[in-house]
This record gives sequence, C-alpha cells and structure tokens, in this order.
Amino acid sequence: MVMQKKDRPRGFDRKAYQDRIDKHFSFATSSGNTGKAEAMLKAAIPYKRVPPHELDGDLWLLNVRNGTLELKADTGESAPQVVLRKHRREDLMTLLADVDYDPAAGAPLFSKFIERVLPNEPVRTFAQTYLGLCLTGDVSEQKLVIFSGVGANGKSTLLDQIRHMLGDYSQITPIQTFMYDDRRSGSQASPDIAMLPGKRLVLSSEPEVGQRLSESVVKQITGNEEMTARHLNKGFFDFMPRFKLVLSVNIKPQIQGQDHGIWRRINIVPFDVVIPESERDLGLSQKLRSEFPGILNWLLAGLGYWLMNGRLIAPDEVRAATDDYRSSAQPISQFAADAINRKPGEHVGATRLYDLYKEWCHANAEDPVSQTKFGRLLDNMGFKKVKVGNVFYADMELKVRTFKRDSSEGEEGEGGGDGGDPRPEPPLNSG
Repeated sequence: MVMQKKDRPRGFDRKAYQDRIDKHFSFATSSGNTGKAEAMLKAAIPYKRVPPHELDGDLWLLNVRNGTLELKADTGESAPQVVLRKHRREDLMTLLADVDYDPAAGAPLFSKFIERVLPNEPVRTFAQTYLGLCLTGDVSEQKLVIFSGVGANGKSTLLDQIRHMLGDYSQITPIQTFMYDDRRSGSQASPDIAMLPGKRLVLSSEPEVGQRLSESVVKQITGNEEMTARHLNKGFFDFMPRFKLVLSVNIKPQIQGQDHGIWRRINIVPFDVVIPESERDLGLSQKLRSEFPGILNWLLAGLGYWLMNGRLIAPDEVRAATDDYRSSAQPISQFAADAINRKPGEHVGATRLYDLYKEWCHANAEDPVSQTKFGRLLDNMGFKKVKVGNVFYADMELKVRTFKRDSSEGEEGEGGGDGGDPRPEPPLNSG
C-alpha cells in the first residue's frame, strides 16, 4: 500500500505510519483464517442468547449432584433404563436435584415410615408411581392428586422429603393459586404462577372451609396447555407447564362442576393412619434426609412401574375415596361454607347440625342425604365426631342459628352453642 502525504496524520513519520497500516491489514487478513475464525466463535459462545423454552427442555433428563440421569435411556434392553452420565453444557440444564445417584443405596428408615403411613400396598404403590413420575417433565397423565387425611398421618413429612430432595425441580405454591376467585383479573401480576416454569413437582396445602377449586386453572395446568404469567413490574410471558400438582389437605376444596372433564383428573390418596403421639419422632425429617439416595431409588422404581404399565392405574381404594369426594362436593361443601366455622375447643351436636343441614336443603331446594351419609361426607371433609354422652363434632362452631326463611332470628354467630340440645361439657382434649 502506498501512503499519500495528505493521508498521514500530522506528527507521524511516513515509515512508522506505513508500518502501522501494514500491521492492521495483516491482522485483518489472518483473522479470516479458519483457525482464528473458529477461536473467535468459541470465545463468543458464553455471550450467545438461548430462548427460555430451550432451557431444561429435555423432559427425561434429571440433573443430580454427581451427574445427569437419563430417565428413559435406550440401552437395548426390553424396557428403558436409568443411565448416569456427566453433566454437559449442551444440555442447557439450569436446575439441580439435591441428591447423589447411587443405584445401590437403600432407605430402610424411609421404607419403614412409608409402610406405616400407607399400609395399604396398592395405595402405597399408586403414590410411589405418581411421585416417581414427578422426576420427569411428562404431564401426559393430566392428573391432580390430593393427599387427604386429618391429623398426624405422615403426608406432610413424605412430601417435605420429596420436595427437598428434588431441590430446584420442586416448588411450594399458595393454595390461592388454584382456588376460584371472581376478583382475579387477567391483567394482574401472577408471581405465584411465574415461579413454575421448569418445575416438575408443585405442592400446595390447606384451603379454607368451603373454598372452591378453580376448575379452569386445574384443567389448564393438567391439560398440557400453554399458560401466561407475569412477575411483578414485568411483562407477560408464556410457558408450557411441566409439573405435576399435589395438594396436601385436611379439608378438601369444593368442586362445583360435575362434568367428566374435571373429575377424570382428580385422584384422592387417603392417609387414614393417625400416628399416636407416643410413636412420633420429632427428628424424623432430618434422619430421612440422610437416605435421599435411597429415596431417589424408591422414586425411580415408581417411575419404572409407570413406564411398564404405560399409565397411572388407580387402585380400588383411590377410586372409592375419589367417588366419596365427588359425592360430597355438592351440596355438602356449600352447606359447610354457609354454616360452619372451624374453632378449636368448640363443638356442635351431631343432631343439631343435621337439623340445620335439612333447613339449609329446604331453603336451597336440595334433597337432604341421610344422617348416616351426612356424617360420612363431613368426615371426608375433615370434620370429626367425638362422643361424650351425646355425639358432637369437635373444633366447630355454627355461623347461623337457622336457615328457616320465616325466622325472626338474625344470622348471628353461635360461638359453638348447640341450640336446644342437651350439651354435657366435654373435656378440653375431646377434639
């Protein structure tokens, strides 16, 4: 290249300036070489943008502390196998389960615990299968599973262990996320839902008496449909839910619809065993965490059942509990919402409550069920009877005295009173 005098900046020697120009051209020429071009592209990789939907996109990979589990690896065997391999950057995985995979690990304490709280083997296997499926992002089952039972029955301890073991793959969400709210606006922020992309197990618990399940939300979550969410002070975004939902409840939420579209999704897992106080181990949760590798193997066995059967098979006990729930969903739940408050230490006579229920049915043009079935349905909702002379419902007070339309009595709280029934005072621990 020949330099012109007018091109040279003032103060630069002609030769020095020409040398500088030659170096720039030499660098530009060499940068086009394959080796340097590849090095440049490699250096740019950390700055490459990845669409959010590509992160954690493989539904059958699970990141654990000592590698990545291929949960449905094709190894040439008759059934898919679990394979552990090294973490790979190209998998684009951002989540991590807080457990090491050890195929030889056992969980003797956990096995004893799960057999104690779910002694019925078909029910236990059903819970194991569903929770095992929660290791994956597969949502083809389209189920909402409800762990139901009153008292110290182990359901919270079980779910707490699974949640901690799954680490980033699990999330606790407020029960209001899944409850009907006619004040909720589509333009509102939804930070509770915005936390759920990528999760595989979502837990929630304890609705209030009479709270109604949002059937549209449940169908959207379980129906493999795209959801829209918004963090506070941020814009909306869409995502595909990849999680299974488990509600842990004493009081089951009300379900208004009776259509197949909602009830085919519901499964009740009954936790009927109440652990006596003398058997309760306050340090059990911490002890179980040392068995996480063995608990992971228990979940993998459950996933194996699902892969072998090709679907989730509800045993008779789960179907019966679900049928009882369906029969109690309407109108008993609405009566409970209209008439009952939970209040520890208070109690209401069983006969008094049934009479009030019949008044409510008459006022609402409903046919009352028998007193025996009424008691069973209330039991399904978490209201328990005690017998101290007469039969009472414990930890309950009435919101109203009567539903008779011609009554001059106002709808004043009864403070747990039992109307005109004889009411012997039960001991404080009767509930």
